[in-house]
Amino acid sequence: MKKDTDRDSIATHCSAALCHVESVRKENPSLALRMQRICEAYDKQDFESTSLLNDAFALAFQIGQMIEEKHGMD
Repeated sequence: MKKDTDRDSIATHCSAALCHVESVRKENPSLALRMQRICEAYDKQDFESTSLLNDAFALAFQIGQMIEEKHGMD
């Protein structure tokens, strides 16, 4: 059950982040590449690896902070 919640959370963050992928790519190409890889893994339901889940959460947090700083969102 927890894994499904984790996946839903990652999907939400990925969807929000993908709206800003081009601005992210211009400012931080390596972050944009990581974001794409995580989203591709999500699409394939490839979340068997704990390290991938951890990376996805860290990435989602980093993108969220970057978007907040750039756009002044809550």
